[in-house]
Amino acid sequence: MIIPRAIFLNQTYQKSCIEHRHQVMKEIRQFKSEIVRMLRATENHKLGNIRIEMPCADYPVLTSTGGREHLATIRNEITMAGYDVFFTYTESGDVSFSVDWRMVVNNQ
Repeated sequence: MIIPRAIFLNQTYQKSCIEHRHQVMKEIRQFKSEIVRMLRATENHKLGNIRIEMPCADYPVLTSTGGREHLATIRNEITMAGYDVFFTYTESGDVSFSVDWRMVVNNQ
């Protein structure tokens, strides 16, 4: 029986890690562009807040348990811009993302 060389398994592992990082970055870009699009829509300005649903099917990495750190990074970016941000996790694994600008603290 021939034992496979570790270098070959490592190459597969490294490729998998790179593909995962690309998927994460793709989902982050997609989600951030959706948030920005909704924030720029003038019909939403008078509402005071928006809610964005993140279904597992559209965002498999960000809605997984490992994706919570990436969502926290997105949340911090939006919070630094002066918005209140809230997450709600559903039993089905979907994430509801609320962005609120009704009570703005003018320290930015």
